[in-house]
Amino acid sequence: MINSGILFLFLIAFLLMDNFAKLKIEEEKESTNIYYECKSLEEEFEALSSLKEINVPNVTINYSKVILREPFNFFNQMTILKGEKENITTSSAVIKNNNLIGIVTSITDHTSKVRLLSSKDTSISVKVLESYGVLTTNELQENWINNLTKETNVKKGDHVYTSGLTEVPGNILIGSVEEIEKDSLGLVNRIKVKLSEDLNQVNYVTILTKEQIS
Repeated sequence: MINSGILFLFLIAFLLMDNFAKLKIEEEKESTNIYYECKSLEEEFEALSSLKEINVPNVTINYSKVILREPFNFFNQMTILKGEKENITTSSAVIKNNNLIGIVTSITDHTSKVRLLSSKDTSISVKVLESYGVLTTNELQENWINNLTKETNVKKGDHVYTSGLTEVPGNILIGSVEEIEKDSLGLVNRIKVKLSEDLNQVNYVTILTKEQIS
């Protein structure tokens, strides 16, 4: 028969070990939370620092956190915490690390929906060197420039920018030429674009709105 004193000591030891394990789990949770909080602050600092590098004339600059990105609509749109009251418009350009990632399509007082460049509804006026065209996205989430205005010496690696011909601010980097398709006459028919920014991880963005000329 087990001595009651030994049983009592065993019970005390078990309770102490159980409490120690719980404390260990709580410490690990707290450590994990601190890590992600630091990571979030680091991303916010980097985003704010990049504001000083923006060199797009005649724009109003806003900065926002991404507040919603639905899993079933992940590569089509996201929602940001700035809207009409912050002078955002439905043609504002949304950038990360000075690269275009989407265009604002609808606004409320303090939120905006952003159509991402990976959306099949993408249609943006762009330029490569001296040639202008329309950037679209196909079902495979590939970005192509169609309807080029004229033949130029476009080559792989050339930068692609917003054109500035519409309400979307101009001279914002989108990506680079990845592939060139030519027609039967050997003229550039359309251009495949490699985006400069990864759209998978976006927590903070900068919004550029074209200033209205009165």
